[in-house]
Amino acid sequence: MLISPTLDDDLIASQSAGVGGPIGKRAQVSDNRWVAFVVGILVSFLVFGAGVVLRGPCATNGFQDGRNYIKMCYTDIGKLYVDRGLDRGDFPYASRLDGSDYVEYPVLQGILMWVPTQVVGTTGEIKSRTLKYYAISSLLLYAFLLVALWATIKSAGRRPWDAIILAAAPSIALVGTLNWDLLPVALLALGILAWTRERVWLAGVLIGLGGAAKIYPLLIVFPLFLLALRTGRIGGFSRVTLGAVGAWLVVNLPVAYFYPDGWRRFYDLSKDRGFDFGSLWLSLRFLHVPVDRFGATATVTGALVVLLCAIAVLVLKAGRRPRLMQIMVLVVIAFVVTNKVYSPQYALWLLPLVALARPRWRDVLIWQSGQAIYYVGVWLWLNKYSTPDRALDDPTYALLILLQVASQLYIAALVVRDIVRPDQDCVRVDGVDDPQGGEFDHAEDASWLRRKESV
Repeated sequence: MLISPTLDDDLIASQSAGVGGPIGKRAQVSDNRWVAFVVGILVSFLVFGAGVVLRGPCATNGFQDGRNYIKMCYTDIGKLYVDRGLDRGDFPYASRLDGSDYVEYPVLQGILMWVPTQVVGTTGEIKSRTLKYYAISSLLLYAFLLVALWATIKSAGRRPWDAIILAAAPSIALVGTLNWDLLPVALLALGILAWTRERVWLAGVLIGLGGAAKIYPLLIVFPLFLLALRTGRIGGFSRVTLGAVGAWLVVNLPVAYFYPDGWRRFYDLSKDRGFDFGSLWLSLRFLHVPVDRFGATATVTGALVVLLCAIAVLVLKAGRRPRLMQIMVLVVIAFVVTNKVYSPQYALWLLPLVALARPRWRDVLIWQSGQAIYYVGVWLWLNKYSTPDRALDDPTYALLILLQVASQLYIAALVVRDIVRPDQDCVRVDGVDDPQGGEFDHAEDASWLRRKESV
């Protein structure tokens, strides 16, 4: 039987009076997941649509207005359509005769950027073509959101209503069409669903495709490795890793061969850039902390390695094996907190993961509030490039960065508490172990770990 959110979540129960209050304890809850999906479609349509409306003030000028930041309606979709030569029909990674920049994204995301140009064409007024390009891109992104919603509902076990977190989150409105990140979000959600159903090779392929659109879906390999180590079940981890590597190579090798300079653009930028907007390191620099002593790449790599080692110790030392999504949330938060840059759309990465790892609306709203406040702050700070007299100063912006970091660490702290005290984990009730765990669900610890604990 599915779990009703009005009986499971205190905030939902307290806010349900307007629709009749919580469901009765003796009432029979439908096992039809399609009800949750239909509700999710309606909610996501309203929230995603609000985000499209939010871009309206910038759309009136074809997204090229110098006041995009102060209007808080900036989107890479409209801006990069012109700035990366997509309006001329250029393939994202092909050589640029005019010297303009290559697309600075992984291959599948670059191809997604290019596909709408084949419908828009290269003739006609640039403003109307830009608006058409944004409209087609938004429709594709909404489709990816629905795919992610469906996959999350299917992966959620007895808790399909938790996926409404993905549909209703303010980040869907604020940053759903800021960039193309809903593509890797959907691919990873499908990969998690395939792993949940123990279709390991398919999970690996989907994860690899997600990694070909954005790096972060590949991070799930690390939690799978830790659980394989703890349970002694290596087969699934090995196959999913091989599948991911194979899918990534199939997508990347042709582009790397035919367009090596364009293909390298993303990786060169990631390696060479310094501490950029939104990052913890930039905020510390603005607050006069000497973070540049060892160089950006060395600092970020060292900090991430330390956090991953801490997560590994937690997973292997916990009294009860942590759930896959709990570990994945911690790994992704470690990645974004230590990264050289934090773009506002990175909040999308965590939405399906948090819905599966820590499905509590109060905590989600606290986290999302921090992200929303930062969304306002980053545009006010970036406005210094157009109207400096109406921009946020560096120290204030640094504090807003720390606020968004704190909102993510808040979620991480709750997940750690649930791992240390599994009785606090709302997912593990009535004999449920790890709904997304695949072959690790109800698995015993490996013999080497049991012997160590008995010594």
